[in-house]
Amino acid sequence: MIYWIQEATEAGAQGAASSTLPWAAISTLAGVLITLYYTNRREDSRQRHELEMKIREDRRQAYATMLRVTKKIEAVAPYENADVADAHSEIELLTDNPKLNGSAAALVDLLASARNVTWDLQQQGAKRPFSSDPNYHMARVKLDIERRNFLRLAKDELGSKPKRSWWRRMFFGA
Repeated sequence: MIYWIQEATEAGAQGAASSTLPWAAISTLAGVLITLYYTNRREDSRQRHELEMKIREDRRQAYATMLRVTKKIEAVAPYENADVADAHSEIELLTDNPKLNGSAAALVDLLASARNVTWDLQQQGAKRPFSSDPNYHMARVKLDIERRNFLRLAKDELGSKPKRSWWRRMFFGA
């Protein structure tokens, strides 16, 4: 009798193993596929985030360069504006904001005008600071107003933080 129970148990275990094996393989494969799917989604999200951060940092550097170049309007040579033109072309490449591009273009024009005024004053033998000259004063005021406008627009564009993932917002707040 015990022998008969032992044989039945072994036969039942083999039968159960043969019917469980395909389901175990299918569930393992499904688990692997689900893991791969979510891992790839997370990796894509990470790469998108890194790209957004790189573009944001490039924009910040381009805006800082434009502001740095337009801070000083002393002319070392007549009609030499390559530095501000380079900064402007960087901004044109990095942003699609028409107001910001327009402000950058206005800064280029105003800086060129202010440098020409400074150059003319230097050629006439005027002494620094040129603030007593009305043309210089007017060029400086216009340039400063446009610089502040550009800075405001740049801060507005950079101020928006990248969107956090749904699960971070859900568990850790906005």
